Amino acid sequence: DTQSLTDSVTDYPIENGRRYHKYHEGSYPYPNDEKELDRLDLQHHMLKIVNDGRLFFAPIQSPRRILDVGTGSGIWPIEMASLFPQAEIIGTDLSPVQPTEVPPNVHFFIDDATEEDWLWEPNYFDYIRVGHLIGALASFKEMLRQTMKHVRPGGYVECHEFDPRPLCDDGTMPPENPESFSEFAFHDWCDFNIRACQMSDPPRPFRVAHRMARWMREVGFVDVQQRISKVPLNPWPDDPHLKRIGAWSETNCLEALSGYSYKPFTLLGWSKPEIEVFLVDVRKSIQNRNVHAYLNYYVVTGRKPRPGEQAQTPRLRLHAPNCPMSLGRHAYRHAIQPPSRTLVDHVWISEDFLASTFRRFANGQQRRYESRVPGPLEARRRLAKRRNTALAGVAGPGPLDDIACLSGRNGRDHMKWTTDRSHPRQFDFSSNNPFASYNQDVHHPHGFDPPPSWPVGPGAPDILSTGEALVARIDACRTVADVRNIVHQLRIDLMREPECSQLIFGRLLSRSAIGQVSTEELLMFLDDPFLNIRGAGNYQSVAEHLVSCASDQPGRQALLDTIVRALELGLIPPGELCDIVRTVSSLPAGSATVDGEGMGSALLVYRQMWDAIGRCDIYRHKDLDSAIVDAWLGALEDETGCDYFGLAKDIIVATQRPDLLDCPWVVEFITRELELHTGSDVESDENHGVQILQHFVPKVASEYIIGVTESLVSSKRADLLERWQDCLLQLGDVSALVRAQRWTEVQNQTAAAPGLSPRHQIVLRLWLLRTLSRNLPEGPLWRRAPRATDAPACDLFNLYQSIGKVPTKDFLPTLMQAIHEMGLPSNGLLLMASQLRFQKSLTPTARRTLKAMESPPVSFAEIFSDVHAYNAVAPHFFSALQEAVQQIDITNPSFISHSIELARTGDSHSVWTLFRIFRSHTPLKIALSMSWEITPPTPDTASPTPRTTSSCPNPQAALEMINSLAVSISCSERFSPRCAYKLVHWLYVFLVRHEAPVKPALVRAMYHAGVMRFRREGRRVSATQYAFIMALVRDTEGVDVVAELMSPQVGRSGLGDEEFME
Repeated sequence: DTQSLTDSVTDYPIENGRRYHKYHEGSYPYPNDEKELDRLDLQHHMLKIVNDGRLFFAPIQSPRRILDVGTGSGIWPIEMASLFPQAEIIGTDLSPVQPTEVPPNVHFFIDDATEEDWLWEPNYFDYIRVGHLIGALASFKEMLRQTMKHVRPGGYVECHEFDPRPLCDDGTMPPENPESFSEFAFHDWCDFNIRACQMSDPPRPFRVAHRMARWMREVGFVDVQQRISKVPLNPWPDDPHLKRIGAWSETNCLEALSGYSYKPFTLLGWSKPEIEVFLVDVRKSIQNRNVHAYLNYYVVTGRKPRPGEQAQTPRLRLHAPNCPMSLGRHAYRHAIQPPSRTLVDHVWISEDFLASTFRRFANGQQRRYESRVPGPLEARRRLAKRRNTALAGVAGPGPLDDIACLSGRNGRDHMKWTTDRSHPRQFDFSSNNPFASYNQDVHHPHGFDPPPSWPVGPGAPDILSTGEALVARIDACRTVADVRNIVHQLRIDLMREPECSQLIFGRLLSRSAIGQVSTEELLMFLDDPFLNIRGAGNYQSVAEHLVSCASDQPGRQALLDTIVRALELGLIPPGELCDIVRTVSSLPAGSATVDGEGMGSALLVYRQMWDAIGRCDIYRHKDLDSAIVDAWLGALEDETGCDYFGLAKDIIVATQRPDLLDCPWVVEFITRELELHTGSDVESDENHGVQILQHFVPKVASEYIIGVTESLVSSKRADLLERWQDCLLQLGDVSALVRAQRWTEVQNQTAAAPGLSPRHQIVLRLWLLRTLSRNLPEGPLWRRAPRATDAPACDLFNLYQSIGKVPTKDFLPTLMQAIHEMGLPSNGLLLMASQLRFQKSLTPTARRTLKAMESPPVSFAEIFSDVHAYNAVAPHFFSALQEAVQQIDITNPSFISHSIELARTGDSHSVWTLFRIFRSHTPLKIALSMSWEITPPTPDTASPTPRTTSSCPNPQAALEMINSLAVSISCSERFSPRCAYKLVHWLYVFLVRHEAPVKPALVRAMYHAGVMRFRREGRRVSATQYAFIMALVRDTEGVDVVAELMSPQVGRSGLGDEEFME
């Protein structure tokens, strides 16, 4: 029968900052929190690589029921569900930490595999998997009997386990040291885990993998197969497959190390700080690429015999396996020499008093790593020998004042920490007094006076609280030794009362400011782990003290170095580090020095702190939480200088995952660096913004590139875009960058740039793609070669036209307008649009013109002046040209006079520019077509005032302007007769084409240029030209004028030019 979960099952206990199971509490010594679940998932994927993607090795065929014992995060049953959708897959564990949304054929149960009665009847499962239960079972063999009982005949049981003992094939791994600590600390870590499992209640084996095959045969399984794979501790192998496994294995081991050490090592009497200090060397051994160590990974499968099938009985081994370590090694390592001389004094110790003292010692947080005194087991044995005997000696003639010295005062004074930072404390075991090292710190060596904090008599009340007593006593202290004595006399446990540690250090700091306590004493206090409790906030007090005190006070640099050294050792918790970072920003100039030179700012301290965290093996850069990162980058935000940006770059790169888009500081610091380089003469060889972008995967880098550009445009910082463009040209792997989906995702409003419309967002992306395309190996755009930027650019062009409903004829003009509105630097975007959108090859002149049109203001006069440029851009910018030309009022007197003066004194190039304006001026054409209508004024009405607006010019004024221009051209000596006739003929064709009347003035100008000037210069007039001109004269002037002009006298000295022009 099963039942629903109760609250007691999920009321997880928390120890050493890790969460453990509640159901059958203590049965499994390792954590079950989210960090451990993530590691189990990581280990699962690593083992899939080791096993070539296989989830199992047993030859099962269509199983109906599958059991996973110790399922952990539940990832294995979930993946098996897709392979066997018809099977019922069950996972059991002590903790209900598995996901709730699982395949329908997967079920999770809370069950203890060590119980005799399982939830299912015998012969129920077709396949049972047991994985990764080292150190959790009192008898692995007994658990195999249970699986034999519940698997059906012919079914399979499969076991997966690591052998934690490191191995090496090439001799690069230092051997174990049975006499002391090993050079390769992973040996000792395995050794201590083995001993901790032996000390647990009940004892649990820590190494079972190499015995699983034998146990399965002894239980009765047949067809037992064993598969052993080598898993490197780190990526030391040259083989790519093993190197990849080693990289996963290194991360897996480092993540598992603390969780697999806290509870086991606590059984050995270690405290958490002692464990972390020891694990520093263990982590270094795991990461040592020079040691080619590996672990063996065992997969053992066995089949339950079918009815009538006889199981093979293994032969009994007559010799014990070769144990690599003796059971007494741990005690041997830490044994001390007994006293050689007789005791100088004796006291009678009752059994109750001795037992209570030992309990106080055993329950305290004691240091086992490199301890100089016996551990709890040895102390327990000695306690049995010392009952009711006089054993304790004292240094002086007075009686014993604290029996705790039998095992180390408060269970802590046996540690090697000392006020002398250069040498560990040495205990004098040759002295006549076996407790001489203890009595060195006794305040009153003579007499048996109780400490001042004890009640005077029975039932006497406390006069002062702990804090008041500390304040009353600590102000008289001038040395750390005095502080130790007071803490001892007041019986203050600073480990449990860290606020007292902060109070003591605060008083010492305040007295050091007035010279009553030396800096050396402050350093000694900070170096003492039993006075300076982790988390007490003393390092933050140091930072505040340095900010408030004078910059020339002695010892400032030493105190700063203490903070840096504490970060390197991982002694500062995250919350305190966050406060220190905020405080350091207020340090006065010259607070820190390098090689005797002051820096003048907090940058040096920040850099030293950052580098110290990088050297720490406990709390590294990647372990910094978002609060610390935000505080650090926030402190750097208001600073200026390339060095600050370099540190900000290092922080972002070290703390941010390359595949996550969750750091708003990237856009902020890239923008600030652009401002620094643009607004000053500062030059830097490093481009930190580019280095930040190169840290992220292409998808995330594309997001940040777009975000920076949108931020610059929305904040009206278009002046920074040219510098930003230069930065983008330094990026590599453009092909991967532009494949991101973000390029074609346009929103109505973005968080980074709330003022940008979708049309502007598209143009920004196109501008970025054009800039990035310049880094591609295909070369300039005029080379017709496919580029990685073509596909997203074409999609954006289509999206731009569909969103704005832009007709094809207005595509380039509206694109140019958007470029001008946002102030984007010219980079050939119009050229890319013309080639990709219209698939047309452009001449060099057209390319230059299109690029020039990207920079406002656009000079249409230059476009009209260049016939090639005009012809190139007119098909695409017809509407823009029309709009520009229509703003010209051709009937304005100033325009008319300027045009006539241009015709008289200019050249043909200038006149043809004027003609192109006429050709694009639609209102002029309409006015000329209306110049036939002449309304004579009546006596009652005044003469109408000609309209002079560009939108609707006066028809008569427009016609008069054309005629005046023709007369000026025909009479200008700047033009040759042939050129003058060609220009006047163009005006005639222009009038006829737009159905305007041809006035005699234009015909006379044509006759003057095409006949009279030809004859005057002795040039021959072609018959066709002469006939054409005379026909026009006849139509406008009449037959008589033609006859007069054609008379022989005219050709010699008849009707002259001036007479005819009049």
